[in-house]
Amino acid sequence: MTGNTATLILNRPNVHNAFHFEMLNEILDVFKSIDCNNVDILVIRGAGSSFCGGADIKWFSGLINLTEVELRNQLQSLSNVLWELYNHSVTTIAVLTGSVLGGGIGLSAACDYVVGEEDIKMAFREVKLGITPALISPFVINKIGSNNAKELMLFGNYFSGTEAQKLGLVSHLVKKNELETALNNLIKELQSGGIKARKSIKTLISGINMQNVNPEILGFALNNSISVIRSEEAKEGFLAFLEKRKPNWQKLREKE
Repeated sequence: MTGNTATLILNRPNVHNAFHFEMLNEILDVFKSIDCNNVDILVIRGAGSSFCGGADIKWFSGLINLTEVELRNQLQSLSNVLWELYNHSVTTIAVLTGSVLGGGIGLSAACDYVVGEEDIKMAFREVKLGITPALISPFVINKIGSNNAKELMLFGNYFSGTEAQKLGLVSHLVKKNELETALNNLIKELQSGGIKARKSIKTLISGINMQNVNPEILGFALNNSISVIRSEEAKEGFLAFLEKRKPNWQKLREKE
């Protein structure tokens, strides 16, 4: 922590900081342990070259074999992290570098401000695995709207930092060698305003925006994720990914 600013580093660089159940619970513990009397800004960034590659596919593929109660508990961990981050009283900043995929985009979408390097690569790749980006969708749609979300999520193609900025997923885009300066300037600008006023503004906006992001919507998204992950398409998608081949969706269709 520096001054009144705390930094959370996602630290699984060997897998582009992809998260699993244990990591999500650790993140949630950090959010809940922040001393809001001494911290007013939280910076979230990734170790190594990338911010976050989303959910660890090995973790997600293993969810297929769990009971519904166990599956719900595991998936709920991501919902809990996003909800706690979105409603946290401190001002939150995501720092995007390298690959930012699926859940990584959801994590940044739940933050107040997003600064990123201009060469970041982003995508919602879930559809390529036969699943949905359900748990992150309320936060992403809240940022960019349903039509833009359809365009990105139905195709699952990679898009640039420039496009992400146009859509509203990135607040400020900078060159790689300017990232730290831009982040420090942003923090100084935020701290020129009243600390209590910023916290009150967050409470105000969250309260007004409850129609877009609320527990009922998160519950609907969780149920969608549970039903899809247990599907035959998800099994084929995960297996194809792990075997480094293309999924055979047509073969599944012929079995129906």
